[in-house]
Amino acid sequence: NNGAITNRTPMFNWTASASAGSIEYELLIERASCQSLNSCTTDLINITGIKDANYTLTTLLDVDAVYNWTVRANSTSGYGPYAEKFNFTVSSLLSITLPTSSISFGAVDLGNNDNTTDNSPLPLTIENNGNIPINATIYANQSLWESENLNTSFFQFKAGNSSEANSFNWEISATDWLNVTSYPIIALK
Repeated sequence: NNGAITNRTPMFNWTASASAGSIEYELLIERASCQSLNSCTTDLINITGIKDANYTLTTLLDVDAVYNWTVRANSTSGYGPYAEKFNFTVSSLLSITLPTSSISFGAVDLGNNDNTTDNSPLPLTIENNGNIPINATIYANQSLWESENLNTSFFQFKAGNSSEANSFNWEISATDWLNVTSYPIIALK
């Protein structure tokens, strides 16, 4: 109660009902406030038929939002009263790591090319450990090559596929090969 979390799909738990017989629970979660109403979408979650005295959400809660939650038991004689309301805040968290922080192509013969799509060498990987999407831009302050400038097909990048759901927005990120330039270009959004 009155806590702040960053997990957008938290587990709720409560004290089991002391009633005899088969008990199910109803979990009610209501958003009380949101810092940015334009980006908030999860106003009310009402889950019934819960068999255990805990439940992990599958719906993403909004960030920078305050939620109230309560639970009530349901037996063969009907629903009991709602328990005392508790509240919590889901705080936004921007956190990234670079599991593969450098790439070495080794020696590449003149006229040949190499890229990271076959994992040899491994691609530069950005891992989003936060709970909000990241915006990443890319640029270079000088070319990799002595005879070729930036903004040519000799030095390109693209955002590749990820097995992690919601890791980035595929439709508005740079998922096709683009030339590396001396000015920032959106790579991930």
